[in-house]
Amino acid sequence: MRTPSFKRLQYLVLALIVLGGVLPLVWYLATVGSVSKVRPEEAIRMLTRQGSDAILLDIRPAEDFERQHVEGAHSWPLKRLQALTSLDELPAQWQGKKLLIMCAAGFSGVDAVRHLRMIGVQDAYHVRGGLQEWVGTVIRQDQAAGAPFASLSGEPAFRAMSLFEQWAAVVAAYFFKPWYMVLSLLLTLSLWRTRARDLAALKWSMLAFFSGEAWCAVNYLVFKETSYLAEFLHSYGMVVGFGLFVYSLIEGLDARIMRLSAWGQRCAALDLCGPCIKTEEVDCGARKVLLLLIAVSFILGFIPLQADFNSISYNTSILGTAYNYKHLALYQAFEKRYCPGMAMALLAAAFIILWRQPRRPLSPFVWVFFSAGWGALAFSFFRLLFGTVFENHLIWSTFWEELTELVFLCAVWGLLLLFRQTLLGEAGGILPWPVLGRILRVSPSPGLAYSARLPIPSAPQEKVLIACEVLKDPLTKFAPAGLYQKSFFLDYGLHRYPDRLREEIQTIIDRLSEPSLVVLGYGLCGNGLRGVKAGKHTLLVPRVDDCIPLLLGSNENHRQQAKAEPATFYLSKGWLKSGSHPLNEYEEYMKRYGRSQAEMIIDTQYRHIRRVAFVAQGQEDLEGYRRQAQEVAQFCQRWGARYEEILGDDAYIRRLIEASQDFTQIGDDFFVVLPGGLIQSHPFLRSG
Repeated sequence: MRTPSFKRLQYLVLALIVLGGVLPLVWYLATVGSVSKVRPEEAIRMLTRQGSDAILLDIRPAEDFERQHVEGAHSWPLKRLQALTSLDELPAQWQGKKLLIMCAAGFSGVDAVRHLRMIGVQDAYHVRGGLQEWVGTVIRQDQAAGAPFASLSGEPAFRAMSLFEQWAAVVAAYFFKPWYMVLSLLLTLSLWRTRARDLAALKWSMLAFFSGEAWCAVNYLVFKETSYLAEFLHSYGMVVGFGLFVYSLIEGLDARIMRLSAWGQRCAALDLCGPCIKTEEVDCGARKVLLLLIAVSFILGFIPLQADFNSISYNTSILGTAYNYKHLALYQAFEKRYCPGMAMALLAAAFIILWRQPRRPLSPFVWVFFSAGWGALAFSFFRLLFGTVFENHLIWSTFWEELTELVFLCAVWGLLLLFRQTLLGEAGGILPWPVLGRILRVSPSPGLAYSARLPIPSAPQEKVLIACEVLKDPLTKFAPAGLYQKSFFLDYGLHRYPDRLREEIQTIIDRLSEPSLVVLGYGLCGNGLRGVKAGKHTLLVPRVDDCIPLLLGSNENHRQQAKAEPATFYLSKGWLKSGSHPLNEYEEYMKRYGRSQAEMIIDTQYRHIRRVAFVAQGQEDLEGYRRQAQEVAQFCQRWGARYEEILGDDAYIRRLIEASQDFTQIGDDFFVVLPGGLIQSHPFLRSG
């Protein structure tokens, strides 16, 4: 069963998405949608119907009416309308008529209709979108001048575009948009079964983004860009996508680089911060930086809040097809008012949570609120940038928005392909990442790291074994007596501190007086081996990420297990003997921090676990350590983890021993670092 805190985290994300989407709809229904309205097309039909008693009243200021207005409309400025106190004050020629109230962009008309209803005028209707939306109905350049209600007086509603601009519009709509929609959908499918939290967030980010763009396409193809709801779902899909992408980025940087939340592992910022909350009773340096970042982000939210709305709307022709360019004020209200307001509220929540928790690990709720806030703020700035820079040339606003989204999707794909071995090796997606990644295949660099594909020099006579204590029993069991002149088995707990592991191994190597073959019973182990220098010695290294393939017998066996359940915590006799498992760590945290904080730390580290697998090297291991393994598994049930037993295989261990005796036996499962070289990451990577 998952812990309450993990459930609350999931519920919080879902609640923020639902609440963030419902509030604008509630606001619309309570304001703009609360009065009777007609669309411009409906208004024209009402006004031109034979025997019609409808009248179009333009409530914009008189100077705006003179500059441009609909043919047949009557000017009645809003101030004069709001000065009416009773039905009797309504001009006689308009009494008993259907009053169609049109403003500039659709907001003032709502107030006008509400006022008319208050003084007793029941047959009054708000023209949706005002003149800004009405212009789109005057869509043909060759309409007869002066045609009532279907043409404009004053400034022309038509603007000619150059051939270059017309083709730019076509490319944006029919090349950029379809391509980035396909890329986002393919990325969603390729990550569909991933369990890594950062990649899972990226998956849902891409799905939200694709869903929003799909609604944009539906609005264009089906509703001819007249559906407010479809456009809202388009915009909100981008907001949710941006927020989840920010969370994915933060989670990835934290889990894979910074290690802020990995309690027990060295934080990447330790050299910068000095004393660390993980080892001392001090405030976290990252917390202070995050507080400052949240405060700065909150202040940035005032920028779109101060931005003016524009009511630009004009018709044009794109390769012979009539088209109307506009960005309705209602959409701008969502982008310039609601999104920054929501962002500031979410950032304030993150700030308060963080402020109230000094000298404690960073709460995952902080990241959720921070990501959600930045998702809304990023979308607001995204639309504000293009809408402001290209305010009078909306073709370029659309063009650069679509191109930016395509470049963004290409960049995400490029990064995932570039680092696919580490990010996607066990992503469990639907699409074949190895096939997609062949264009960026990584192969071992020539030089000091050797594999079976390169000439292998003769091995030094003296052999030294440096291995994790987890492998002590199988290594000592199968190694011939006297094979290793010296053996060092290091504490398993060092795997949680890669830098310390590297230092320990390097110290042992540097202290060896005679040139030796140093056999390492380690995998890359969280980059713990990366940077180890051979000095005057030769290093023999298994090509594995950690000890699991060594216990299971091969990398292929490990891949099969990872495919069956990627979120697995493995146990072995060595791990149980050393106490390196969640239950023992939880008990240690309890002694240091108390129950509440211990639960938060252990949940942060291990809540992704869905299986506890005891890898036994024989029946003796099963019988001797099954009870201990089951106790650990029972503790891990708090995250919904099940218990399984796997019979291990000693084949990889045997091959390591054979390779240390005969270099011609190293095969593809090992690599050699010659004297003067150092261990790098790429020899551990396996192409395809």
